[in-house]
Amino acid sequence: MEVVRYIFQGLPFPSEFTVCCILFMLPLVHRHHFILRTVLFFAVQVMTNQILLAFVKTFALHMSLAFFGTFFVGIMMFMFCTECTVWDAVFGATCSFAVQHSCYAVYSFLVALFPVGEKSSASAVEWLVFIAVASVSYVFFARKLPVSGHYNVHITEAMRSVTIILPFAFFLSMLAENYYQQDATRSLPLFLICRVYAVLCCLFVLWAHTSTNEKVSVETELQMQKMLWQQQKEQYKLSRENIDIINRKCHDLKHQVAALRTVRNENQREQYLDEIEKSVMIYDSAVKTGNDALDTILTERSLRCEAEGISWTCMADGRSLDFMDPTDLYTIFGNVLDNAIESVQALEDPEQRIVAVTLYRKRNMTILQVENYYNHELRFRDGLPVTSKRDTNYHGFGMKSIKSTVEKYGGSLSIDTQNHIFLLCIVFPTP
Repeated sequence: MEVVRYIFQGLPFPSEFTVCCILFMLPLVHRHHFILRTVLFFAVQVMTNQILLAFVKTFALHMSLAFFGTFFVGIMMFMFCTECTVWDAVFGATCSFAVQHSCYAVYSFLVALFPVGEKSSASAVEWLVFIAVASVSYVFFARKLPVSGHYNVHITEAMRSVTIILPFAFFLSMLAENYYQQDATRSLPLFLICRVYAVLCCLFVLWAHTSTNEKVSVETELQMQKMLWQQQKEQYKLSRENIDIINRKCHDLKHQVAALRTVRNENQREQYLDEIEKSVMIYDSAVKTGNDALDTILTERSLRCEAEGISWTCMADGRSLDFMDPTDLYTIFGNVLDNAIESVQALEDPEQRIVAVTLYRKRNMTILQVENYYNHELRFRDGLPVTSKRDTNYHGFGMKSIKSTVEKYGGSLSIDTQNHIFLLCIVFPTP
C-alpha cells in the first residue's frame, strides 16, 4: 500500500497520464495478455519518470525532458498493448495527455480559487477531480473515437493533434504557472484564464475528432448498406431467374425420362435412365414455403449446401412473412444463411456441418431461428459479431444490414453462442 500511495501521490503526472492511456486503450483491439502488458508498462512508466527526474536534477535540465520522456513511453505503451499503428499510438497518447492536462487544469483552477491547506487534502481533491473528468472523457470521447477497434488516423491527423494540444496546452500552461509562482496575486486572473483556455483547447480537439469520426463512420456505413442493398436486389433477380431455369430443365428432363421408359431396351439402359432421374431429382427438390421470394432464397441455399456437403434442415412458414418486401427478405435471409454456411464450411467434423432454419408464427409474432456450429473465436461489439476478415472497411456490414432491416419492421435480433452453437433469433410483430 505504501508503494501504491507513493506512486499516486509522489508521481501524479506519469500515473495520471498512464491511467488516461489505459482508458483510451480499452476500446482498441488488445494484444494477448493485455492486463499483464499494461501492468508491466505502468511499472516502466514510473521507472522511466524517476530516471528522467534524476537526470533533470543532476544536470540542471528543463522539466520538459521528463514530460516528453513520459509521453514517448505512452506511445510505446499503445503499440505494446494494442494492435495499432505508430500514428494511432501517437494519436492515442496525445488524446490521453489532453485528458490528463484537462484534469490538472481543472484541479489547479479550483485550488487557485479555493486554497486547500493540507497536502493530503489537496491530493484527495486532485484525484477526485481526475476521476470525474477522466470518467466523463471516457464516456464521451475515448469509447467513441475508435472504429472497429482502431483509430485509423493518418500522419496528418496525428501531427495536427500534437501541434494543437502540446504547444497551447503544455507550453502556455507552463508559462502561466511560472508567472503565477512569481506573483500569485497579480497573475491570478491570467493564470485562471490560461487554465480555462487549456481545458477548452483539449476538449475541443477531442470533440472535433469524435464528431468527425462519427460522421465519417455513419456516411461510410450508409454507403455500404446502399451498395449491399443494390447488390442484393440484383442478386435476387438473378437467383430467381436461375431457379426458374432449373425448374424448367427439371420438368423437361422428367418428361424425357418418362418418354424413354416407354421404349423397350436392355437392362443397362434402364439402369442408366434411373441414374439420370436420380441426378435430376436434386434440382427438383425446391423449397415450398408459400412465399415465392423466400422459396427462391431457400432453394438456392439448399443447392449450395448440397454441393458443399452440408446437411440442411428447413421448416418454414413463408406466408408469415408476406408483409415483408422481397428485397428485405433477401437482405435478412441471404446474409444470415451465407454467414451460417461460411461458418460450417470451416468445420472438419461432418456431423457438425449442419445448418438448421426454422420459421414459424406464434400468436401475433413471427419467429426466425437459424442454428449452426462454429469453431472460431467470436468478438462482439454493440451486441453484434465483429467480422473476422482483415479488411474491416469492406466487411462486417452484413449483421448491421440485417439488424437495420429487422428494426425497419419493428423486430428485434438476439444471438446466443453456447456450446459452440451459434443461434440467431429474429422476432417480428405480425401486422
